[in-house]
Amino acid sequence: MHLERQTSIFIPSAAAPRHPGLFGKVDHMVCCNQGCGVSELGPLHSKGEELMQDPTSPLPRITQQGVALVDLVIERVRAAPYAIAGICGDYPLAEPHPLAPTALERLTLPSGKPLPPSLKRWLAFDASWLAQFGWLSSLDEPRLTPRRLDEVVADGIEYPGWAKYYVRLGDHFDECFLLPPFSGETCRLLVMSEPDDWGEHPILEADVDDVPLLDLAYPGLDVYLASIVGLAIPHRRDANVTSTTLFAVPLYRQRLTTHAQHLFGGQREVLVDPHRPEGYEWLPLGDEEAETESLDRDDGHPQEGDEFPF
Repeated sequence: MHLERQTSIFIPSAAAPRHPGLFGKVDHMVCCNQGCGVSELGPLHSKGEELMQDPTSPLPRITQQGVALVDLVIERVRAAPYAIAGICGDYPLAEPHPLAPTALERLTLPSGKPLPPSLKRWLAFDASWLAQFGWLSSLDEPRLTPRRLDEVVADGIEYPGWAKYYVRLGDHFDECFLLPPFSGETCRLLVMSEPDDWGEHPILEADVDDVPLLDLAYPGLDVYLASIVGLAIPHRRDANVTSTTLFAVPLYRQRLTTHAQHLFGGQREVLVDPHRPEGYEWLPLGDEEAETESLDRDDGHPQEGDEFPF
């Protein structure tokens, strides 16, 4: 089954105003085609700066991963705080609030799993950006506050009733964290499952457009952060875009394949089914997806059709 994704622009819904508290329920977003003054690639002219480079210009692709890639993200955000703000500039990082080394050293997950190296590096730079999405109890005496997968989905989509389909998956994955961007029908989340060779855990996308799905979108927080700030990471965007496009990039394929095996027995995208013990069923690959399983169609260098992911 090949599932198309449409690129959209999102603005806050008037029916769901911004929550005034730092750690409250996140804003829900509604799709629009006008009125927010930004392009599909993000807020190009925030405070007079062009924060996203032209994706049609030839650029060398960044091949760093892990902490080295997060260092490049930090460098970008320091130079352009709105680079991480999202499509409509809702989440800028004007003033980083790093965790003290002693607080970072004490920070643990309830399961005892070690923190991904990318998360530790990011929190040493700033904790406030993730805190607004419910990752931490506070900035003064921080504790990580992961939730069940179904609870994160309920918080990240507009109609929380869809979350009931994800309950069985929540039984298996109970240390998850919400990430932007959000829309009425999709949200992203970091799932603490099994680490890849970089010590990183996957970013998934829950999608309730028509049927409840769960897609493996990024191999880790490192690549996700690089993607949303517009770094020129290798990425192939074909005519039929899905959230699993990065499987077509050899640089990330081994990590993504490892996560797919840990999460879903090798599948990159599953149909959520609360009546099955594992909480999902497999979907057949579309023709283009099947081709990427056997062919390297991207060597990590710019090719026709490459764009910045977001």
